[in-house]
Amino acid sequence: MAEILLHINGVDHHLHASEDEMLLYILRERLNLTGTKYGCGEGQCGACTVLVDGRPIRSCHTRAASVAAKKITTIEGLSDNGQLHRVQQAFLDEEAFQCAYCTPGMIISAVGLLAGNAKPTREEIVRGMNGNICRCGTYSRILAAIQRAAGESSMSFDDEVLQQSPESVQRSFLLNRRELLKLVGAGLLVCAVDSRGQESGARASGNGADRTTHDIASWIHINSQNSVTIFTGKTEMGQNIRTSLA
Repeated sequence: MAEILLHINGVDHHLHASEDEMLLYILRERLNLTGTKYGCGEGQCGACTVLVDGRPIRSCHTRAASVAAKKITTIEGLSDNGQLHRVQQAFLDEEAFQCAYCTPGMIISAVGLLAGNAKPTREEIVRGMNGNICRCGTYSRILAAIQRAAGESSMSFDDEVLQQSPESVQRSFLLNRRELLKLVGAGLLVCAVDSRGQESGARASGNGADRTTHDIASWIHINSQNSVTIFTGKTEMGQNIRTSLA
């Protein structure tokens, strides 16, 4: 055991730590900074991301001794005098979360991305956020939130669809359905199209516009042998998304 100095969210912490003790466990177990999440434990999902000298790192694979005396920022340290960081506010405005387990790591990674590139393109955001896994699949809203935080106007997927003609939307949906039938084979196929409000609780604007999109979000297929296949479009990876699955 050796004494180390960790500078976290503007506060100095003098701690005794073993040479191989990971930063994640010190943050969560010893300093009660539980916003940093334990995800895969292998540095692959991004839930444990924190900033070290402004650079996003995976705290589950970072030895605490290796970041001694460096500036460490966790999700708890982003707000300023009770005011949310602009990235936090953008995630809230875009409803860029569902179970929110991955959200702290996503926000931290986005802060680091924008610190190095204030006006990233969509492709640069995708590339920069690659490796941060959203277990509920809210990637389109995460992208929109980062664009908003960067001061860029982002058109929602719903708005993109609303600009298309009804004939175009119907044609796209039929093409998707045909491709799906090729995959599952002949039989009875019942599809539901994507509705962003289904996941986020968002309500459509009061202008009476048709919010139907052309993406197939879920389907039920019954083949000639009466075998039933159900696809929900949701990913259950231990976060207990019972509402979405239902």
